[in-house]
Amino acid sequence: MTRARSLSLAFLLLSLPAGSSPPADDCPAGAAAFAGSQEASRLAARRAVDLFAASHAPGRSALAAPAALRTSNLVDQEISRALEAAGVAPAPLASDAAFLRRLTLDLTGRIPDFLTAAAFLGDPAPDRRTRKIDELLASDAFVDRWAFFLSELYRVTAYSSTSFMGTRGRNAWHAYFVDALRRKRPYDEIARTVLTASGVGSLTGPANFVVRDVAANGPPHDTWDNLAASTGRALLGTNLFCISCHDGAGHTSDLNLWLSTKTRRDFWETSAFFAETLVRAEYLPDEKEYRWEVFDLPFLGYRLDTTDGNKSPRKPGADGVTLVEPRFLLTGEVPRLLERRRTALARLVTSHRQFSRATVNYVWKELFNLGIVEPVDGFDLARLDPENPPPEPWTLQATHPALLERLAESFERSGYDLRALIRLLVTSTAYQLSSSYPGEWRPEYLPLFARHVPRRLRAEELYDSISIATLLPLPLHVNGFPAPVAWAHQLPDVREPLGKDPNGTSYVVYDFLNAFGRGDRDLGPRSGDGSALQAIHLLNNPLVTFRVRSSIEASLVSRVFSADLTADERVDVLFLATLTRFPSDDERREALRILRDPGTRPEAALEDLQFALLNKLDFVFSY
Repeated sequence: MTRARSLSLAFLLLSLPAGSSPPADDCPAGAAAFAGSQEASRLAARRAVDLFAASHAPGRSALAAPAALRTSNLVDQEISRALEAAGVAPAPLASDAAFLRRLTLDLTGRIPDFLTAAAFLGDPAPDRRTRKIDELLASDAFVDRWAFFLSELYRVTAYSSTSFMGTRGRNAWHAYFVDALRRKRPYDEIARTVLTASGVGSLTGPANFVVRDVAANGPPHDTWDNLAASTGRALLGTNLFCISCHDGAGHTSDLNLWLSTKTRRDFWETSAFFAETLVRAEYLPDEKEYRWEVFDLPFLGYRLDTTDGNKSPRKPGADGVTLVEPRFLLTGEVPRLLERRRTALARLVTSHRQFSRATVNYVWKELFNLGIVEPVDGFDLARLDPENPPPEPWTLQATHPALLERLAESFERSGYDLRALIRLLVTSTAYQLSSSYPGEWRPEYLPLFARHVPRRLRAEELYDSISIATLLPLPLHVNGFPAPVAWAHQLPDVREPLGKDPNGTSYVVYDFLNAFGRGDRDLGPRSGDGSALQAIHLLNNPLVTFRVRSSIEASLVSRVFSADLTADERVDVLFLATLTRFPSDDERREALRILRDPGTRPEAALEDLQFALLNKLDFVFSY
C-alpha cells in the first residue's frame, strides 16, 4: 500500500524516548499493559484476542430491534409517542462496539483504548452498558471533555475581535470550569457565579465573563449590551443581539415571532442589569498582557446619552426617559430592594424555566447531534407551547415540546446536576439506537430521532483518538500552563497549543486542529464539514504517519510487531485499537492480504494497516 512518509525532525523522537511509554497519569490502559518487556506486550495482545472470542458469543454481535422504546425512561416515553404517532419504527439498537465508541467519544472526547474495548465486548453481564456509563461519568476524562464544552459555550478565548482577556485570564476561567465539574457543582450555581463574579480576571476565573465582552472602542454601554447578548445566548438560548440596535418588529418578523414583539428598550432594560459593572485595565509590559479587574460601582445607570461606539445612538424616546432601569426581559421583574443588579439578574435567569430548557437543549445536541430546538441559540419563546400554538404560518419550533419541558423539569428536580442530565440521556434507548436504518429512510424521520445521527469527529476528538489508537499521546505545551497536557480536550482555548515547545510538535498539532474546523470562539464558528485539507492531513501529517511507525518503540504497531501473535491476532488488535471493533470477514481477508504480502516487510505491513484504518470513515465519524 502506498503511503506518504513525510519527514520532520521535530517528530523523529515523538517526544518520547525509545522504549518508553507515556506518563502514567495520561497513559491509556492499552499502553500501560503493553509497557515493559516483550512478554508484557505479548500478554496484553493475547488478552485482547482472548476477549475477542467472548465478544463473539452467540447473539452478542446481532442488532436487536426494540419492539418499543423503554417506558421507564422519560426520553423514551416521549420519543416513542412521537414515533408511534408518525407511524415510524425506530432503528435497531446499536451493537455493543458502536455503543461503546459513541458513548466514550461523547462522554470523554476520545475513543476507548483496545483493552477497555476488549473487556467491554467480552462482558456478558446484562447491565454492562449502564455500568460503563457510570464509569465514564466518574472519570477525569469526563471532566476534561465537559469543561471543554462549557468553555465552548461561554466562548473562552485569550483574544477575540473586541477584547483581550489574555492567557492568564483565559486559563483561570477554564480552570474554574474544570474545578466546578470535578466538585460536581450544580449548574445553576456555576451560572450564577459566572454572572456575578468580580475581581482580577487572572485570579478569579468567572470574572472573565465580563472581560470577554469588553468593547474597548466605545462607551461602557457597548460592553453592557455585549453582556446582555451573551447572557441570552449562553444561558437562555436566545439571540437577543438582534434587538440591540433596532426594535424587533420588521427586523426579526420573518425569523423569530417572540423577538418581533420586543423593542430596543426591552434590550436596554436587560443591559441595565450590568450598568453598575465596570472594568479596570492595567498593561503589564513584562508579560505583554493586561491585568483586568471587574468591579461594581453602585448608582451607575444605563443612560440614553451615547452617539458613538458600535451601536446606533442611544436617545430618549417619546416618553423622555433618559435613565433605563433594569427589568428582566422574560418576566418584567426588577431587582429586589437593596439587591445588587447582577445578583438580581443571576437569580431571575437561573430560576426561569427557559434557563433549564436552553441547558438541556444544548446538552441534548451534544449527545444526539441535533437539537430539540434548532438553532440551539435561537429559541423562539412564542413557539414552544402546544396549548398556545403560534398563528399561521408559524409552527411549533420544538420538535418534541413535551420532552423539552419534561427534561427541563427533571433537570431542576435533580438540583441542576449536569451528570444526572447526561446520564438520563445516554441511558435511554433513543440514544443507543443504531445509526443504520433497516427500512426506507426519509428526511422527515430525522427530527423524530428514529435513528442515531452520525457526525464527523470534532477536531479535538479526532486528535485525541489518534493518540489513543496509536498509544502515543504527546505533550502539548500551553501558554501559562506549568506543565504540558496530553489531550486536546485539556486545552483551555482553540488558540492553543502554542506554548514553548522544544520539539515543535505543538505547532503541528495547532495546524492539524485548525484544519478540522475548530473555529475561534469568536467570529469563526466550529464546523463539522469535511474538506480536501482534512484528507491531506490524515494522509500526510506526521501526527499520523510517524505514530504508526514500527521504529517508534512506544507505538502500538511496534508493540504488536514485537509480540508473539499470529497474523489473525494482529489484525484483531489493530482493528480493535483503531475502530473499537473487530473486522468483518471481507476486511479480515484484505488485512491478511496486506500482512502476508511477500514484497512488504512484516513491520511495514502493520504500519500500512493501521494507517489505512486511521483513514477510514469509520474512524473519522461517530456513528
